[in-house]
Amino acid sequence: VVFIPAVGPQVAIKGQIKRPAYYELKGSGSVSDLLSYSGGMLASAYPQGATLERVNEQNEREFLNLDLSLNADINRTLKNGDQITLPKILPKVENVIKVAGHVERAETRRWTPGLRVSDIIQSIEYLKPEPDLNYALIKRYSKPERTLSVHSFRIADALKSQQSEADPVLQDLDELVFFGLYGDRSEEVVKLVEELRQQASISTPSKEVSVGGNVRYPGVYPLVENMTVENLLSAAGGLTEKAYLSSAELNRTTINEQQDRVQDRRVIQLSDASAISSKLQARDVLTVKAIPEWAETKQITLRGEVKFPGVYPFHKNDTLADVIERAGGLTEYAYAPGAMFTREDLKAQQAQQLREMQARLEADIAKAEVVAANQTTLDASKAQGLGEAQGLLDKLKTTPALGRLVIDLEKVIAGQDAYSISLKDGDELFIPERKSSVTVIGEVQLPVSQLFEQELDYWDYIERSGGLTDKADDERIYIIKANGGVQMPDSSSWFASNDSQLAPGDTVVVPLDADKIDQVVLWRDMSQIFYQIALGAAAVGSL
Repeated sequence: VVFIPAVGPQVAIKGQIKRPAYYELKGSGSVSDLLSYSGGMLASAYPQGATLERVNEQNEREFLNLDLSLNADINRTLKNGDQITLPKILPKVENVIKVAGHVERAETRRWTPGLRVSDIIQSIEYLKPEPDLNYALIKRYSKPERTLSVHSFRIADALKSQQSEADPVLQDLDELVFFGLYGDRSEEVVKLVEELRQQASISTPSKEVSVGGNVRYPGVYPLVENMTVENLLSAAGGLTEKAYLSSAELNRTTINEQQDRVQDRRVIQLSDASAISSKLQARDVLTVKAIPEWAETKQITLRGEVKFPGVYPFHKNDTLADVIERAGGLTEYAYAPGAMFTREDLKAQQAQQLREMQARLEADIAKAEVVAANQTTLDASKAQGLGEAQGLLDKLKTTPALGRLVIDLEKVIAGQDAYSISLKDGDELFIPERKSSVTVIGEVQLPVSQLFEQELDYWDYIERSGGLTDKADDERIYIIKANGGVQMPDSSSWFASNDSQLAPGDTVVVPLDADKIDQVVLWRDMSQIFYQIALGAAAVGSL
């Protein structure tokens, strides 16, 4: 016979314990016995914050605080129904220093009283290459309210004068933040400023200052204790080469007792030691101007048939004719009417126009396809029209923006006032060799380049290319001159002047007749613009 009696007095333990459970007491057990039954406390347990839940003699539930590091509490006798709870230690870390920013290894170090910056950063080898030795920060949280304050120091001075005022004494939970000399420092600084702004109030403005203009890193920086204009310039990485030392502006905004906004502006001479040692206030804004008439080095590229091709820097008042003269002028093989002058801002403008044309044509093709999909039968010519439109779109997607500016180089070199071309950075002039051909492209049977003959007109060249296709628009044929200009040969005075005659390097363009393909209403405009840009690029390639 196996007899299992009823359970005796029970106690429970939970929380940071190895085997939390209900346990049966044998006799008069203590807290120490219960810990032994349950395998002991975990390393994360906080014994000083243990609690005992008990039902007293009045049948009321009560809670007792226990400190299990004391003999009196750990040897306390337990009663039936008691429950012990062991809490977890707080996640915060005490007695540490953090190091972050432009360092080889971000880490957490132990803090001890009297610890200084030089004890943590014993040499610049601890930092990444090219550190900023004139500006570093200490993030400090005061106890018990944990209010953020920011302090700055120079790591170069801290290492040079160790155990001095230049080598700050660190406090528990301080964080050292270092910066690179040439890297972006905004990520760390922005976080600091945002935290400072959260602490601001009506009576306490946000502890921040701003610097703009000709410094390496313009932006908003924490206002540290006794911060001067010089300190702010160091925080911003110093002045750039074009900074104007004679006149910087310091703007200050304050709120008076009547809560009126009061603004003050004064001029600071950055070369004056006493001026840059003036202290800053919250929300001050420093603006560093540029040297008058300062300009970055600007360049133009000359290629092709000039005596000394290459990249030439130019001054503000230089013209295209001046640079050509510096390059020794044109060679004897140069073909001035075919010169191609390109400019970066025009290229960006043309690229935007091409993107807009592409979007419009894509939308129009999509509409046409929807209409075609709703038709039971699709006419062969309409199907062909959709194919033509898609082909045009595919070509448009691969058409580069040239950024070409049409010029008459012969008049430029001659020095005519109306043809004095000022220069912009990135301009490029290409002068091809003398050509003896005329090119026919577009809706002809065989687009080809042909030998130039003085007595032939544009129609003769079209006939020599096999004539027009059935999709050609014979009323809108135009000529792209070698210099990039466009002329229409549809008037009786086409050959009335020498300027209108065909010349070597010219291109005859036969555009698509959009009226014959009615699926896309915008094709006429599209095709005309497309041939002028895309086929114009082909014309340039023939030079």
